[in-house]
Amino acid sequence: MIFYQALLFYQQLYLTIGIILFPLVSPVLAQEEHDYAFALIGTGNGAYWVYTKEENSFYFHIDSDSIFSTGAETLFLVKDRVFESTVVLAEEGMPEKMPTTEKTEEILLDYMFHELKFLKNKQQLEIPDVQYKFVDLGRYHFMEWWYQIKNSENEIWSKTNLSVLCFDGILNINVAVKKHQTMEEEKEFLRGAGSNLVKVLGSVDIDAMAEKLQKK
Repeated sequence: MIFYQALLFYQQLYLTIGIILFPLVSPVLAQEEHDYAFALIGTGNGAYWVYTKEENSFYFHIDSDSIFSTGAETLFLVKDRVFESTVVLAEEGMPEKMPTTEKTEEILLDYMFHELKFLKNKQQLEIPDVQYKFVDLGRYHFMEWWYQIKNSENEIWSKTNLSVLCFDGILNINVAVKKHQTMEEEKEFLRGAGSNLVKVLGSVDIDAMAEKLQKK
């Protein structure tokens, strides 16, 4: 994902002089390998993560007075949290109509197992314990999944994820759990984002959405 020059300008300016990134003058745009365009739109009390294409769109809001892009494709600093938001296209075989709850859970589990396999085989990480459960937040069915990781230096750290099916894509948001934080606190943070997820048919006019939000 390549960020537009606007993001690089704001990132350098605000990180240098220590001013909160939001509200932005214009949305931060990016394009990932999937066919959703991405925009990060600042509000008076946080930011919207917006994913849109011609056929459908979805977005969620996080409340925070301090949000920065790290310059990496999907990573952001939300206060003292390292927050990641990714979208991947679901595997082939997605039903054309709205999948049942059972099918949704099957798709999300397949995604989780694929991600864990990547971590174990490609990044050579030991993941001794993985737990998951399905939860309803707002209008949608999510999967919470969390685990501990042991790296090559035998350091152990934890991560918690929240995944949801969005049309033909899977949105996954996650945070690493630091020593001074609890797993339940970080799960609650992700639930807050998931609970205000909005899915819409058709595209979102990002410029119009940003202009409307900044007038509030």
